[in-house]
Amino acid sequence: MSTNEIRRIAVDTQIHEIINYFGKCVRCGYPATASVYVTTYSDGTESTQALATCGSPCGWTGPATPTTMSGQPPVIRGPRRGAS
Repeated sequence: MSTNEIRRIAVDTQIHEIINYFGKCVRCGYPATASVYVTTYSDGTESTQALATCGSPCGWTGPATPTTMSGQPPVIRGPRRGAS
């Protein structure tokens, strides 16, 4: 790392469940749940990623597109803190 580079460290993660998500597991096809993860870094920047998790025990978790059955925007539940 050069002297001009600043190392970003995750200082907070908030997890927002997408209540009206209707995606399916890419591995087994079972219905999945999804959440938006908002990570705040030590330099004040943030990154956002939607992740889906299989509702069955297959264990799949991966990136998700917020898919809703009605075509309406995703309904997001208030934040809960994640591990940083």
